[in-house]
Amino acid sequence: MTLTRVNMIRFSVSFFCFMFLFIGGTTASPFVFVNNSTGPVADYTSIQQAIDNATNGDVILLHSGTYHENIDVDKQINIRSVTGNQDDTIVKAGNISDNVFYINSSNVVIENLTIEGAVNCTWENRIAGIFLDTSYDCTIRNNKLTGNYEGMILFKSSDNILEMNEIVKNMNGNGISLHNSDMNMLESNVINSNWWSGIYLNSSDHNEISDNILTSNLKGISLYRSSNNELNNNSVNSNHRYGIVLEKSSNNNELNMNTATLNEDSGIFIKDSSSNILSDNVADSNYYQGILMKFSSGNKIINNSVSDNMPESLVDEDMVSSFGIYLTNCDKNDITGNFLHLNKDAGINMQECSQNLLNRNILLSDSGGLFLSYSGSNYIYDNYFHNPVNVDFSGINLGNQWNSSLKEENNILKGDFIGGNFWSDPYMTGHSQLCEDLNKDGICDIPYDITAEDTDNLPLYDPTSSWKGDFDHDKDVDFDDFVEFAACYNSMIGENNYHRIFDFEGDYDVDFDDFVEFAGKYEK
Repeated sequence: MTLTRVNMIRFSVSFFCFMFLFIGGTTASPFVFVNNSTGPVADYTSIQQAIDNATNGDVILLHSGTYHENIDVDKQINIRSVTGNQDDTIVKAGNISDNVFYINSSNVVIENLTIEGAVNCTWENRIAGIFLDTSYDCTIRNNKLTGNYEGMILFKSSDNILEMNEIVKNMNGNGISLHNSDMNMLESNVINSNWWSGIYLNSSDHNEISDNILTSNLKGISLYRSSNNELNNNSVNSNHRYGIVLEKSSNNNELNMNTATLNEDSGIFIKDSSSNILSDNVADSNYYQGILMKFSSGNKIINNSVSDNMPESLVDEDMVSSFGIYLTNCDKNDITGNFLHLNKDAGINMQECSQNLLNRNILLSDSGGLFLSYSGSNYIYDNYFHNPVNVDFSGINLGNQWNSSLKEENNILKGDFIGGNFWSDPYMTGHSQLCEDLNKDGICDIPYDITAEDTDNLPLYDPTSSWKGDFDHDKDVDFDDFVEFAACYNSMIGENNYHRIFDFEGDYDVDFDDFVEFAGKYEK
């Protein structure tokens, strides 16, 4: 069969392309191997040699061993271990007074290495295991950084990813620090036992810090003059001072679903910062305060668990004051929907604070609910108080408002009207427990005089006083009420399906003992 002219042309072109690629035009492999010990023969014995001779896009693969080098990266390359095991491929500073890796390029990847030994410097001229200087779109993944002055430093570097690294026991500085560095992502790192902060941001904005575990650092996560950052789902526990710190005009940050527990000072500390949102965090079991805020305004503290904050030792218990949320010199903050349980001295303490909103908080303790000291013009309504001392005062506290206007909307007891607060105590002598509600609107018929100057004009009525088990208030505990009880069973106060009308024992949960009480009232 003869070839047509067109087919012959196609054949010729294909043939010459083939010959060019495989004979005359073969390109170099992008993989470059380094080995400085026995084993496979490699292209280079030094990482720096490999970089100096590399081109953008090359992948430098390190065979197992220990490399004593200080490495400058100024090309878009990938450096990783052959085995993928960080423990058998170690890069140790040849000169302990210099960074192990100094990166001044974009699109660099470093992964699966142990990086250590950069230790000798001053605080003003810190060095690190990895130092990114004006670098963009780099990825630092699955490395172990230990025994450095600082683990990682980013300076004027943006859009980088730092993920799944183990950053432990860096001797004199932070685990990771960002300086004038924006829009980076720090995710799923384990950061333990560093001398200063686990993660430190200085003048760095729009960064995302999520799913990291930080323990046994001086501070867990610390933001200084850093705004518009997101901190999500981090575990910041058992640090030597604070779990999370926002200070010096660290504004407009969002902290969501973080756990800050067992820290030796406070779980979350905000100072001189405004317009931050703290929502759905857990700040339990810290030594002093769950959430501490000083000289700050316009922040929102919403739907957090802030419980069991108190000293660990009986020796300190009489000497140390511990509160769930402690505000001093703070104005115009929104404290809403928080669960404050069994904090040592009080659920909320406000000193020299004004124009703050306290709304829909649950304050339960063996001591105090709310402590006000020289704090006036605050708006306090639709909260659940159940403490031996619900409100205590010190100094002059004028102009606080204890109820809203009456409006038809579900209140904190799931009643139909919002007005004032629910006032109860463990002795069944709280105003809400003793008052009458003849028109059955869920509001006590008489106001509650907290002090001579402070009155809740619309205190909430306790439905367990006269309507126990009668959810629909039809004077009959019947099947309709049983359906509602079943939906509420095994719920605890603070959960959406909890309803006090079925909590016969008043112990903040609806359990089998309450079922026995309900059954005793059924159809009677």
